[in-house]
Amino acid sequence: MKKLILTLLITLTSLVSFSQESAMGRAYQFYLGEITYEDEIKWIKGPVAVDILVQFNNGEVIIYSEDHQVYQVVKEMGRKDDTVMWKATDKKGKNCWLFLTELDETNAALTIRYGDYAWMYICTAE
Repeated sequence: MKKLILTLLITLTSLVSFSQESAMGRAYQFYLGEITYEDEIKWIKGPVAVDILVQFNNGEVIIYSEDHQVYQVVKEMGRKDDTVMWKATDKKGKNCWLFLTELDETNAALTIRYGDYAWMYICTAE
């Protein structure tokens, strides 16, 4: 059943900018990273246990953390293997990138990346 829910979550989010549907997930781990000179993410903190609701809704990703995070999807930038990448803007209008990666049958990683830092939530479908 969770595999079906995760597949639905991935499918809905791949259509997020066009969909009238919404999907929910629950983040249970958090990682913080910095961008290296090689343009890779070096994870400097984590895993940290969390319990955070994540909502994918009508071209918008909302993370109900202590700091209410809202990201507007601008456009899908492509797919590679099990990852979908979008260009987005945060609630202050700053550009960022969102990555959703299917990790296994019940888990996905949602990564939010800016020019010099990134963070990632490991989620399961709600």
